[in-house]
Amino acid sequence: MDSPGTQANAGLPDIGPCPHCGSRDVIPGLKLNQQAEVGRIGLPYKTGVLFVGTEPLLADLCRACGSVVRLFVADPNRNWVK
Repeated sequence: MDSPGTQANAGLPDIGPCPHCGSRDVIPGLKLNQQAEVGRIGLPYKTGVLFVGTEPLLADLCRACGSVVRLFVADPNRNWVK
């Protein structure tokens, strides 16, 4: 039987156990949100000469201990602003 949280994330890679507590109950690819409208949260990238987009940050979360196992972006092949 699947571990909790696996069916909802079909197609996402199994990242393995939590490095903090060893649990395999890790939910991959949760989108970071913001409470108030203060702008976008994410990494900036160039979409043209004058325009900049924001690639949202995603997180893998351990449901057993509450640790954020990793932060990542869905598309790492952007023209990132340094």
